[in-house]
Amino acid sequence: MTSKNKQENRRKKKTKKIPLLFLITIFNLILANFYLSSATLTSAQTVSLSVSPPILEAVVKPAEKIEQTYIIENGGGDTEISIDIYQFKETDKGGVAKIDKSLKEYDPLNLKSWFEIENPKINLGEKIKLATKEKKEIKISINPPQETEDGDYYFTLVFRTELDNITVLPNAKAAISQAEIGSNIILTITKDGKINPRPEIVEFKAPKFIDSFGQITYRLEIANKGTSFFKPNGKITVTSILGEKYILNLAPQNIIAGSSRTINCIKDQQIIPCRVPTKIFFGPYKATLTFQTEDQKKYEKTINTFGAPLIVIGVTTIILVIFLWINNNSKRNVDKKKKTL
Repeated sequence: MTSKNKQENRRKKKTKKIPLLFLITIFNLILANFYLSSATLTSAQTVSLSVSPPILEAVVKPAEKIEQTYIIENGGGDTEISIDIYQFKETDKGGVAKIDKSLKEYDPLNLKSWFEIENPKINLGEKIKLATKEKKEIKISINPPQETEDGDYYFTLVFRTELDNITVLPNAKAAISQAEIGSNIILTITKDGKINPRPEIVEFKAPKFIDSFGQITYRLEIANKGTSFFKPNGKITVTSILGEKYILNLAPQNIIAGSSRTINCIKDQQIIPCRVPTKIFFGPYKATLTFQTEDQKKYEKTINTFGAPLIVIGVTTIILVIFLWINNNSKRNVDKKKKTL
C-alpha cells in the first residue's frame, strides 16, 4: 500500500460519522434537563398570596358576635386554598407570633367553635378554588360563648395553597409546592368592658457618653404584666442644653399579655429606629419617655446622654502623651551629656 493510500485511510477514520441513535439520546437528555429546569422555575413563580387586613383587634363581651371580611388575592397561577385557624400564645421581642397547633388538630377548650366561615359556606380546613389574579372575599364570624372567661385570646387565620400535579425536581418540590399567609386575631374578652394591661418599662437606654457629631439612638423595651394587650401611645422628648427639642413618636405596636417587646418609632407611617434626626454637639441631652395605655394610665422615665468631642479628646491626649515622652527623653539625654562632661 502506498503512503498516499495510508494517509487517505487515516483521513476516513478521523471523519467517521457519529451514530444517529447516539445523537438522538444526547438531544433527549438536553431537552429533559431543560424541561425540568423550566418547570421548577415556573412553579416557583406561581406561589403568591396576599391577605387584608393583616390583623384584627377587638374587645368583645361573651356571647357577642362579630364579623370580619378578609380579601385574599392570588398573584400566581390557578390553585386551591384551605382556610384554617391556629392559636398563638406568645410573641418574640420583635412581635412575631409563635404559632401553636391547628385548632382542628388540638382544641381542648373547643375554641374552634367560636369561628365560622360565613362566605363561602365551608368548614375550617376545606378548600376553595382561586384563579390567577383573582380576589375573593372571605367572611368570618366570631362568637365566644357566654361562659368564656375574661382575658386575651390570640389566633392566626391561615390561608394555605398546595400546587398539585406540577413537575418539579424532587429536591425542590418541598420548597415550592406550598405557600401560606396568615392574619392575626387578637380578642379581649371582658364582661364589664374593662381591660387590664399592666405595662412595665424593661429597658430605656442610650449611651451615657457619645461623640459630638454623632446621633443618639434609644433602645426601648416594654413588658405587659397584665391580662390584656395594649399599644403604648406616646413619645420620647429629647432636649439639649441649648434648648433644642426633638420629638420621637412611638410606633403603636401591640404588646400581648405575658410578653415584652422592643418598641420602635414611627415617622410618615414608616417604622424607624428611635434616633435623634440630627448630629449632636457638646453638652447634656435629656430624653423623657412618656406613654399611656387605653385605660389612660400614664408612664414616664428620663435618662441623660452627654455629648463631647471624644475623638478630638482622644487624639489630643495621645499627642500630648507622645510629646511628654519625647520631651522627657530629650531631658534625660541632655542630663547624660552634662554628666559625661
